[in-house]
Amino acid sequence: MQCEICGVDADTTVKVRVEGSEMQVCPNCKGLGEEVQKRQPEKKEKKGKISVKRESGPKRKSVYEEMDQIVPEYGALIRSAREERGLTQEELADKVNEKSSVISKLENEKKLPEDKVVRKLESFLDIKLRE
Repeated sequence: MQCEICGVDADTTVKVRVEGSEMQVCPNCKGLGEEVQKRQPEKKEKKGKISVKRESGPKRKSVYEEMDQIVPEYGALIRSAREERGLTQEELADKVNEKSSVISKLENEKKLPEDKVVRKLESFLDIKLRE
C-alpha cells in the first residue's frame, strides 16, 4: 500500500490522524500524527415493538362542510343594498374601512369576499351574504 504523505510503497501502513484527517501512512511518517485506535462496535440492545391499538373516535367533518357558503349573486345583493342607501362605492368603502376597488370587485363578482369583509358588509348594509 502507498503512504498518503510521502508516497512510498510500504508493506504495512498505519492509520493516523494528521490535523483532523485520517490517513494510511508508512512507519516512517507515523510520527507526524496520532495513531488511530480501531473502535469496538457498540452493541445495541434490541427493543421489542409495542403494539398500540387505536380506538376510532367520531369522524371529523370536512373543512368545507363547516364553512359558510356565499349566496349566489352576492354582487347584485351588495350593489342593490348600497344603492338603496344612496351610497357610492367609495362612500361604502369608507364606511366599512375597505378599498373601493374591493367593493367594485365584489359587486362584479370578480372576487369572493373574505369572512372579515362579509361580516362588515352584513352588519353595515343589513343583508345576509352567507347561506
